[in-house]
Amino acid sequence: MVMDCEICGQPIQGRPVKLRVAGAVVLSCKNCSDLGERVHERRQSSISTRKKQIHSRRESSSPPHHQTRKPPYHGAPRKNRTRKPSRFRLVENFDTIVREARGDMPQEDFAQSLNEKNSLIQKIETGKIRPTHQLARKIEKQYHVTLLEKVEEAEELDDLEWKSKKKDSFVPTLGDFIKKND
Repeated sequence: MVMDCEICGQPIQGRPVKLRVAGAVVLSCKNCSDLGERVHERRQSSISTRKKQIHSRRESSSPPHHQTRKPPYHGAPRKNRTRKPSRFRLVENFDTIVREARGDMPQEDFAQSLNEKNSLIQKIETGKIRPTHQLARKIEKQYHVTLLEKVEEAEELDDLEWKSKKKDSFVPTLGDFIKKND
């Protein structure tokens, strides 16, 4: 099975190199291995044997009447949720739009109508913090204003330089998005 480099897109000759590039772990060829920090994984077997050793020590050292205790509950396992890149962007003058949407209504009543804290609304109106996507949607629906504008994909990719000479069949790889710190 031939793997492709996740940075340059070329087929990997030999063994792939595992790198951390901009926070993401990728498999790369040897040519691209200098673009990130090498990731070394611990062997799973050594970790599991350590756990077994610790567990066996606990069982042998505790008296039999203590073994009836329930193990501590650590909550439900967390789901890995990957965020989708937002296709919407908060408008620049969101603070004035929120202030105008409130009109003559006191901030306390406005905050209560949105089920939010008054201090949060104050900070949004002064521009100190930006409302979350969810709160912006709530304000838009309830007060018929526009706080989020659609972002075109071309706007997001404007500042990228394409390294490929073949413009017709070009498929961007992670290497096209990496900014080198030379």
